[in-house]
Amino acid sequence: MPCTRAMRSSSDRAARAAVADLLEVTRRVTLPVSGGGTLWCAEVTPGEMVDWCSSELVEVETELKNASVTLAKQHNFFPETFASKKTHAFAKVNDELGDLLFDVLMLLCVCEREFGPGALDDDGNKKGCFKKERKEIGGCTVAGAATSAARKVRRRCPHTFGSLGQAASVKEEQEQWRRVKNLEKQAEAAGETLPEAPATYVTCDEFSSDVRLFHFLAPLTFGLAVGLTAGAFLWRRV
Repeated sequence: MPCTRAMRSSSDRAARAAVADLLEVTRRVTLPVSGGGTLWCAEVTPGEMVDWCSSELVEVETELKNASVTLAKQHNFFPETFASKKTHAFAKVNDELGDLLFDVLMLLCVCEREFGPGALDDDGNKKGCFKKERKEIGGCTVAGAATSAARKVRRRCPHTFGSLGQAASVKEEQEQWRRVKNLEKQAEAAGETLPEAPATYVTCDEFSSDVRLFHFLAPLTFGLAVGLTAGAFLWRRV
């Protein structure tokens, strides 16, 4: 069954709230120690966080394989036993995915601290890669990284975000992705500005706006209807 806008909105709201909370947690632990941050996070480098992400990705892969094995052995268990094993396997996958998400957010926050606007080392110099180099990297931010990724996907998936409609095959989608990616690289090499990405249609914000608009307009419409009915009734009496 396709995921409708209403069905997706509930899941989206929960996901957005949970990710926002995790980002806030990550921001808090990466604050300067004087501001309540942790000593370890104050010293960790982007390179070290890459290692942590790589290690966590291996753990995710392991739990995914374990879950697949559990599903493949469904016929070996009684239904109650299989349900318990499946729940446990899926919970382990979920747990490791959460660890990976935290590590990725940590990497983003540490890179923002090291390479973001105004990031300076102890000597007042612009921070560089792995805190030892002193070359300027540019303005790396969590928002900038997320925006860049979203724009890439919107440009490279015109069947979803553009006006091409449903793709005829996976091959067509892959060819379109590669074609747009090559055009992006050519534009970057030539120093040209990348084309603006299509808008993200029917986002959670748009849905929330529609809901807020509905809650505003519904009583207004009802009140207007009642007023017109009453007015018509009084007019007829006159």
